[in-house]
Amino acid sequence: MERIVVGISGSSGIILGLKAIRILIEEGFWVELIVSKAAFLVATQELGKDYGNLDKLLNHFTSEEQTKIAAHSFQDFCAGAASGSFITKAMFNKKLG
Repeated sequence: MERIVVGISGSSGIILGLKAIRILIEEGFWVELIVSKAAFLVATQELGKDYGNLDKLLNHFTSEEQTKIAAHSFQDFCAGAASGSFITKAMFNKKLG
């Protein structure tokens, strides 16, 4: 299964990011997810505490969808997706605001 890195970094990006992840999973991709601290802060203000961290964000996906998402902390510099040699099909990063 090919990997797509999804980075969510800006205001209102959470909702678009969730939609993009669902589409990518439906199309058969594995998703490497990284969400910035700023995106979580804005999402909490705009959408509520259900979007305040990675665990809460992942709860918006079914258990089957969650098996196709590798979520990484924005502070995890050892995550595969943080490396320039990480093999991926593409990277999707939409900053809005």
